[in-house]
Amino acid sequence: MELLRLYLNPPNWANRITDIARKARSGQRSDSIRQQPLRRARRLIDAELAELVAGYQAGVQANEMARRFQIHRHTVAELLDRLGVQRRRRGLTSDQVARACRLYRDGWSLATIGDEFGVTANTVRRYLLMAGVVMRSANHRPS
Repeated sequence: MELLRLYLNPPNWANRITDIARKARSGQRSDSIRQQPLRRARRLIDAELAELVAGYQAGVQANEMARRFQIHRHTVAELLDRLGVQRRRRGLTSDQVARACRLYRDGWSLATIGDEFGVTANTVRRYLLMAGVVMRSANHRPS
């Protein structure tokens, strides 16, 4: 029924466009345009910065610190750099890559290897590919 009503009573587009243009010239806001409030960047006070550094140096991941302080993870990295904090190396060492290759050839999944080393499955995959390992099919099941 709605479709039939629209077909029989098409909207007068010229009047609607003229109305929108008139409202734009007068500075009046259209009801159909919702303006989202501007978000302010959250600034950490000195005590929070000290807590951020202490937490990171204690081994808490940057993503967790970002959630805790309600800031973006990139902001955490920028703050740590600005404060001169030595950032942890991400990824796998050459010894870990060699071990990951052996585990993958033994039938371990990328996710299981990632859990073993505290990284994601995609990180393991990237390092294995760089090491020349041929990836198994996603449907492969160990026998």
